[in-house]
Amino acid sequence: LTFDGQGNLYGTTQHGGANCSSCGAVFELTPSADGTWTETVIYSFSGPDGANPMAGVTFDRSGNLYGTTENGGAKGLGSVYELSPPGNSGGAWTETVLWSFSASGGGPLSRLNIDSSGNLYGTTQGGGAYNGGMVFQLAPPESGGQWSMNTLYSFGQDINNGWDLVAGVTFDAQGNLYGTTLQGGAKEGFGLGVIYKLSPNAGLPWTETVLTRFNKRSGGNPYSAINFDPLGNMYGTTLYYGGAYGSVFRLTPQGKFATIGFGGAPGPASPLAGVFIKGNQIYGTTQGGGAQNEGALYHVQGSKETVLYSFCSLANCADGFYPEAGLVSRNGKLYGTTAAGGTGAQGGGVVYEISLPNAKPAAKALTTKSPPKKGAL
Repeated sequence: LTFDGQGNLYGTTQHGGANCSSCGAVFELTPSADGTWTETVIYSFSGPDGANPMAGVTFDRSGNLYGTTENGGAKGLGSVYELSPPGNSGGAWTETVLWSFSASGGGPLSRLNIDSSGNLYGTTQGGGAYNGGMVFQLAPPESGGQWSMNTLYSFGQDINNGWDLVAGVTFDAQGNLYGTTLQGGAKEGFGLGVIYKLSPNAGLPWTETVLTRFNKRSGGNPYSAINFDPLGNMYGTTLYYGGAYGSVFRLTPQGKFATIGFGGAPGPASPLAGVFIKGNQIYGTTQGGGAQNEGALYHVQGSKETVLYSFCSLANCADGFYPEAGLVSRNGKLYGTTAAGGTGAQGGGVVYEISLPNAKPAAKALTTKSPPKKGAL
């Protein structure tokens, strides 16, 4: 999910929409004074314009939205799209396909990042020069014309450097990019993934540095992007190992690595999303675990990990289950999505709000759509 300046929420669905049931859509949720929210589908994909967005959207300074689709586009291998807001209230958003991927790099699963010049940055799971995935930059034209694609780095030439990119990339203050690979690193077997850094050069490619190679003790196979705290520490999650069911990790600027392993229900289990950082407080979601083993929202401070909410706590899972996406925050509340559950006929998930008072946290669905610890953070 993404907030705009007025407090409206924006996100995507992998399926549904008005044009075809399996192509997906971009939606907006608008809050009302009485606490209810109104959903508007602002764009429905149809295939040639993209299909099946797996990640959220990113705003530029002018209020345009940017995102990726895993499939569709001119060549069926995904696209980068722009949605421009209507000129009049209640009008239609305008979609433009900025790039259609080909066999040289396709199937993007990650959210885009944007720099001050309007360049877009993202990843593809496969493709690139060695078919191990790539980090790309999509640069806007100076005046009209086509956007240009630059491959900043191709993975797969050296298995020790990681391959198979699911998560997007994150900037530091110096303009370096950081991310994770799902596989590679070769600590065990074919490798359980790495944390990498890309530093810009005068030309291409950028310079890659492997910061950490995951193993079974630290956790492995990270699906999550990297998040920074105010001190420059990097945080993320791994889907497997660490504990019995993945981990949340921290890597300091000095290279010190710490991790807390997840032990499964009634605790957290199997995180796909990264973490939300507020001061020294760490929040996140897991697709499994919790009291019902249908997903959990957790809090980490130091060596203490606490489940704040267990999904499917309401009758018929009206509060949703399988939270696979990350969290955003506004006015002291957390917001996220679930992949399933809710009161819709299809059980297609919910957008939820979590209030965190001193009492037991409560989850409210805003809308519905058809082992032991290893260390301290």
